[in-house]
Amino acid sequence: AEKQYREAMRLVPTAENPPFNLARILVAKGDLEGAVRAYQLTIGRNPKFVLAHAALGDIYVLLGDFAKAQASLDKALQLDINCALAWNGKGKLAERAGAFVEAADFFSKAINADPEFAEVYFNAGRIDANLGKTDDAKRHFEKALALEPDNEKFRFLSNVFFSQDHALTKDGEARVPDAFVR
Repeated sequence: AEKQYREAMRLVPTAENPPFNLARILVAKGDLEGAVRAYQLTIGRNPKFVLAHAALGDIYVLLGDFAKAQASLDKALQLDINCALAWNGKGKLAERAGAFVEAADFFSKAINADPEFAEVYFNAGRIDANLGKTDDAKRHFEKALALEPDNEKFRFLSNVFFSQDHALTKDGEARVPDAFVR
């Protein structure tokens, strides 16, 4: 698919969807710098592409460039106040700053904007657990798992908090799923 999106970008140099989709593939491959360039190209082609601003902000959070993350996420919310991806990114940014109560508020806004966004329930559950809100954390992890029942990362962390039934290696030691490590 990466090759086809690059070819589409060459054939239609003004279309914003090919670089946006290429960026998503690059994120999945772990090429965050390449994804930044592709999202920037998307925004250059369409400055009002809300999800590109939000996704770019999310990557900047991962890269530790919090000023750029804040600017990209704020731009996404300026374009669409109900952008769940941007609220989720702001929650992650607040969490990185140690502002857990603020992060919880941002994750709540993301849930209100998109009640089917599994990752935000997972993030809200982690924050709730850190704030000692065990019942809320459990409810959020359960919702994340209900939306994505095969997500190893969600299942593992939920088990860490709420079960003694962790995945074990053949030697009987706790094993962290590959998806969680990634």
